[in-house]
Amino acid sequence: MGDDVRSINRLKRELSWYIKAQLAKNSSGRGLFILGTGRSGTHFLTQCLISHPEFTDLMGGKENPYVFRDVVDLALNNCRDAEKIQRVLKKYKQLMKVASPKIFVDQSHPNLWLADKIAENIPGSMFVGIIRDPFSVAYSTTQHAGVSGWFDKWESFPLPNPFLGIGVADRERYVTMSIAEKSALRWISHVKRLGELKPILGDRLVIVNYEDLCNAGEDQMRRISEFLNVKNKFVMPFVTKESLYKKNKLSNEDIELMKSTIINYQNNNNIEKDMYKSVCGYLDI
Repeated sequence: MGDDVRSINRLKRELSWYIKAQLAKNSSGRGLFILGTGRSGTHFLTQCLISHPEFTDLMGGKENPYVFRDVVDLALNNCRDAEKIQRVLKKYKQLMKVASPKIFVDQSHPNLWLADKIAENIPGSMFVGIIRDPFSVAYSTTQHAGVSGWFDKWESFPLPNPFLGIGVADRERYVTMSIAEKSALRWISHVKRLGELKPILGDRLVIVNYEDLCNAGEDQMRRISEFLNVKNKFVMPFVTKESLYKKNKLSNEDIELMKSTIINYQNNNNIEKDMYKSVCGYLDI
């Protein structure tokens, strides 16, 4: 698909959602934003959330192209574009208006890096963070060209780059890293960001573990319903238990390299074990 066709399709989407927002009868709405890292289970969590009759993502479980690419671009570029941030916030207000009276669910997980701006500018916005075993995230990343593609283009993004977990001093080493090691850097950097957001978002943020969602889904959705102060009408979708064991497909060498990468990142960035475990809970690297 050529750039001209992409631009035309993008303009069509922009116009379509703008018209829907203008025609919507409600003046505002509520938003629930899923935060995480790529391949951490955000799609599955979205399916769980939109099973509730009072929730919708307007997309049937897919990322909304009206906002997703802009959110990814902002996260990869350290959220430096103030104008684009305001444009994204405006789009979210439009989507919430279209979704109302239902609660709008957004699964643009790189909003992890925009959550403070969303919380500040969108009253009543709530956030669900999701964390998955880093080894499963790494294996799943090797099977997903879109997510692993970020690693290939890393030199076109500013450094340091929290989204990819790259510090200025990591430049030479990053070139020689495997996808598993790069995934480990991205994963621990996102864990660090969730830890930073906890005091900022306070009771507007709840964090769930992907494995707990698969193994004890009803308990986790009850917890989320209490967090959101809604009746627990969530219906758990079918759980593919194979997804819990993707980590077993990594080589022992990759696993050890990932552990070393995560520990080095913790030490170099002064991440206290207590903070790390308070975010990850069940993980002990």
